[in-house]
Amino acid sequence: MPSGSTVRQAIVQSGVLSKFPEIDLESVKVGIFSRPVDLDVLLNSGDRVEIYRPLILLPTDARRLRAERQKR
Repeated sequence: MPSGSTVRQAIVQSGVLSKFPEIDLESVKVGIFSRPVDLDVLLNSGDRVEIYRPLILLPTDARRLRAERQKR
């Protein structure tokens, strides 16, 4: 990415949105190295841009379901 590029520009240029059209950049959370950031944050050399998808199941619910299955 050219110097001065934003997180949004990196995601668009990566092509991930065409491979996963269900990703709505305006509603998903994004980050750099596990730190949430806005889409307009400027990238530094070597930054790893991350797109965080919503949880399918809350961790507490997942643990409860696993415990119920183990009882059977």
